[in-house]
Amino acid sequence: MDSIIKTLMKRLLPLSACSVGAMVLLAWGFGRGLLSPRGLGIAILTLGVVASIWAVIIFKKSAKASKVRSDASELSIDAATRKRRLLGIRVGKIAIVVLALFLVFGLLQGGPFLPLLVGAIANICMMAAIIRIVVRLQRSLH
Repeated sequence: MDSIIKTLMKRLLPLSACSVGAMVLLAWGFGRGLLSPRGLGIAILTLGVVASIWAVIIFKKSAKASKVRSDASELSIDAATRKRRLLGIRVGKIAIVVLALFLVFGLLQGGPFLPLLVGAIANICMMAAIIRIVVRLQRSLH
C-alpha cells in the first residue's frame, strides 16, 4: 500500500509543480497589467480544469497498475493494516459529517447565488469522494 502511495505522489509531483508555476506566472501577469481580472479568472478556471483532468488520468493509471498487485495481496490483512483502515473509516465518517454541517451552514448563511451553488457542488463532490473511499475501505475489511 505504501509503494502505491509513493508512486502516486511521484506522478502527482509534476502536476503540482506545473500548477504552482502557472499560478505564479498568472499572478505576475496580472500584477504587471498583462491580464485583466476577467482574463485572470478565465485563466485560473482553465488551469483548474486542465489540472483536474490531468489528476484524473494519473489516478486512473495508478489504479490500473495497483489493481493487479492488490488482488493478490488482499487475501489476508495483518493487524496494523486493519487498524489503519479502521482509523481511515472513522476519519472519513467524521469528514462526511463535518462537510454536511458546513453545507447546511453555508446554505443557511446565504449570499450570491452562483458562488453559493459552486460551493455547494464542490462540497457535495468532496462528500461523494469520501463516501466512496469509506465504502471501499469497509469492503476491504470483509
